[in-house]
This record gives sequence, structure tokens and C-alpha cells, in this order.
Amino acid sequence: MEELKIRRAEGADAAAAAALEALCFSCPWTEEELLSDIEENTVTDVILAETGGALVGYLDILTILDECDIRRVAVHPAFRRQGIALFLLEALFREADPAGVHRYTLEVRESNRGALALYRQAGFAENGRRKDYYDREDGGKEDAILMERKTDPENRCGGK
Repeated sequence: MEELKIRRAEGADAAAAAALEALCFSCPWTEEELLSDIEENTVTDVILAETGGALVGYLDILTILDECDIRRVAVHPAFRRQGIALFLLEALFREADPAGVHRYTLEVRESNRGALALYRQAGFAENGRRKDYYDREDGGKEDAILMERKTDPENRCGGK
């Protein structure tokens, strides 16, 4: 894999992000929804990972004051298990921690063992569940596991 590059999404990236959504999620967000997060919503941001000029992953985040909710983590199926999601998360922490964010939250399907391992590796811990939150393809339901990562606002890199 060529060098991985991280950058903020621009409006022209919405179509590629929507195409990646369709590959990664059973209920993908639309191009219009992603475009709104990129260009209109003042508390959301989309961070892209590219290699060789191709979009291979992204984060969609919502930041309010000192808290950041990671709403989407998407990695192209052909590029999974190569550290791209962790690279994106670490890039987020490097930028957001010094800017004053000290709490990160996300939710994940209980069956998504790979994502759970990734989030634990990135410093997240389970802090709750939403019972029967997600629909499964077989018609059943599964829990959403709520996770958080906290940093010490007094001792973080770049802090006071």
C-alpha cells in the first residue's frame, strides 16, 4: 500500500464517501447527508484516509465543546486489517486532544468483534448498551455497545 494520507473532506468528496458507505454499512448514509456533514453542519467533520489518490476510509465526527462523538468509521473492505481505522483515530486524537477534547464516544454492534478489538486498542472502554438497537439481516435484533475514551485534560500532550 502506498503512503496513507489524512485530510478533511471537501464537498467534492461526498460522492466517494457515499460509495464507501454503501460498501460498509447495511443502512448507508446518502451523499446528501454526508455533504451536509462536510459543508453545512458546523459541529460535524469528515476526515478521509487516502492512498494512491483513492479513498480507503473515513471518520464522521460530531464535536461539541470538549466531547467528540465518532458517528462513522468506514474502511474499504479491500483495505481492512491494515491499520487504516486506527491511523484515522490516532490522527483525530492528535488534533482534537490539544484542541480541548477530552471525551470520545461511539457505539458499535455487539457482533462486530473486529471493531470492538480496534476500539479497545485505541483506548476505548465499554460504558453501556442499547438493547436490541440494531436490526440484523436475519430479522433479529442486536445490542449496540456504547464505548468511551477519556483523556486527562490536565496531562494530555499539548495541554497546560
